[in-house]
Amino acid sequence: MKGQKTGGRKKGTPNGAIVRRRELVQRSIRAALDAGETPLDIMRCAMLDQPWNGKPVSDRQLQVAYQMAPYLHPKLQATITKDITPLPSTPDDIRERLALLVGKGLLIDAEPDTGGHSEGAFTVIDAEPEREG
Repeated sequence: MKGQKTGGRKKGTPNGAIVRRRELVQRSIRAALDAGETPLDIMRCAMLDQPWNGKPVSDRQLQVAYQMAPYLHPKLQATITKDITPLPSTPDDIRERLALLVGKGLLIDAEPDTGGHSEGAFTVIDAEPEREG
């Protein structure tokens, strides 16, 4: 029976050491979450030179926190946002946009206050005025 497997573990079955390691990791994660401690807490304390559980964060604790973090905290994904609102390009478009902002109560005045400057400036206010009571 050369070339055929006749005994031992079936393919894909983990050995005892792997099973024990996985159980240890799962118990550690559950214990940390139950205690309200996360890897980010430990890394934050190390970064700020603050004590964690009353003691300085050791290099080993920091290393383990770094290795456990991907299992507990989602990795942030880069997102691209694009503002598709066209900018006003003509004087009429600018006046229309200013009138819209004044109508919403976001500008006091639709006329620029140049104050001797070549660029116009507008006063921005809160959308809801205060009520006298």
